[in-house]
Amino acid sequence: MEIRFYIDPATDLPHIYQHSVKEHEVEEILRRPGEDRRGRKGSRVSIGPERVTKRVKSFV
Repeated sequence: MEIRFYIDPATDLPHIYQHSVKEHEVEEILRRPGEDRRGRKGSRVSIGPERVTKRVKSFV
């Protein structure tokens, strides 16, 4: 699976950092979501397993 992150032009860092989320957390949630459902405008919402309490919205 290829994972790409939106780079915030103001900081030149992944946008996820503004939400206190790290790349390895996103990868873990996307590989083994506790829940995966359709979001708005073509997005997917993946929620981590119980031990990971973060949500990730991905655009396909």
